[in-house]
Amino acid sequence: KSCTNQGVDANLITNSYDLQIDKECILYERSLSDANDQMVSTIRNAKSVLQKARLLVSQQKNVYDMRGCINALDSCMQDEFVCGTDYENCLDPTGRYIVNGAIVLGSQPGHAIDPTDTTTSSVMTSDVCAVNLYRTWDMPGAQCSEGAGNAWGSGPSDTLANYIEQTVTANAASTPSTNMAIFLQNKIGYVNNTRNFGMCISVLNKCQDYTYTGDVTNAQYNPQNDVIKQYLSRALIQIKAKQDQILSDYADSCVADVTSCLSQNNYPSTASAVSSNSMSANIAINACRPTIVTCMSVNGYSTNTPNPEDIKNWVFGLSFPDPEYTISYICDSTTEEVVATQNVRAGANFVVKSGDICTNSANGLQFQGWTMSQSSSSEGGRTTSTPSNDGVAQQYSPGRSVPYSWPYNITFRAKWQQ
Repeated sequence: KSCTNQGVDANLITNSYDLQIDKECILYERSLSDANDQMVSTIRNAKSVLQKARLLVSQQKNVYDMRGCINALDSCMQDEFVCGTDYENCLDPTGRYIVNGAIVLGSQPGHAIDPTDTTTSSVMTSDVCAVNLYRTWDMPGAQCSEGAGNAWGSGPSDTLANYIEQTVTANAASTPSTNMAIFLQNKIGYVNNTRNFGMCISVLNKCQDYTYTGDVTNAQYNPQNDVIKQYLSRALIQIKAKQDQILSDYADSCVADVTSCLSQNNYPSTASAVSSNSMSANIAINACRPTIVTCMSVNGYSTNTPNPEDIKNWVFGLSFPDPEYTISYICDSTTEEVVATQNVRAGANFVVKSGDICTNSANGLQFQGWTMSQSSSSEGGRTTSTPSNDGVAQQYSPGRSVPYSWPYNITFRAKWQQ
């Protein structure tokens, strides 16, 4: 009122205020509209990113086809932090016989067995159940006995395929084990409530068409999937071949190691000196015992810890081998059986052969080869040659010295029959 009394136009002032308020409201409304547009754009971009992420996740679930997944799993398992090249760190789940691809000195892994070789000498065995390292291949729940109940055994169900079927179970991967196939599954790993465990489970998460069951929204990892089974069918053959190679290579080289160790520890240099200085011989043997015991094992001379007397005889036969014995017999066309007997000292090699070519006898009998039997031997055993109808000379030689606990008689019988 005082302003109007002074001649000020009140309407002009209120109109100015109204105009300023309108401007501020328009600016605020515009800022809200811009913010809303920005929010809509952000949401749109977020949806796009989320869709791309979902697509990427979906693609990551099936990076590999079946073959690619098996190859990727094999590569992962041969990483230096898992099993190493050629599975050198996974050749023995027990850790007793082979570590980092090398034989453990003092252990008794046993000798390599060739499943295709049916020849059995008096010191070698074809029974996988008698070879300690091969017991890592036992069928779950089976009693390995007399060569049966093992992936490489002679029983009617002893096949690698059956071994894989029995060892790939729902809980195998989560259970530490000394069984070879279960041991490898534990290395690979498993999924538990969306959590990943193990070294190579990430590979199996990239081929879920083959390793998971259920629909996309409710997929569950299948621990008995075909990728693992197909991988094992390939990897287990490689591992068994590597085991055999290591055993065979060590069998070929350890004799030199034993000889060198005995020499360094002053083992007597003559057979008579061993008898006259048994203390020196025993000291040298004890110093080399780990090498000796393992060498005896990989060459088939013992499946359990040998007693001191067996070790002494093995070392003596190794150090002072006899010349190879030759046992001859003369073919007799009138006799159906010829017997030749030879006393062979412990540690000797021997060979049997005919004195002349055996031919068909006058009365129609044919030479059927020979058989060998032995007596007074702690090892025992019997070897039969393949019959030879043409009568060519037959021979037997074990290839390495055969140390027994005492001298024994070997009897050879050359047989003819209709």
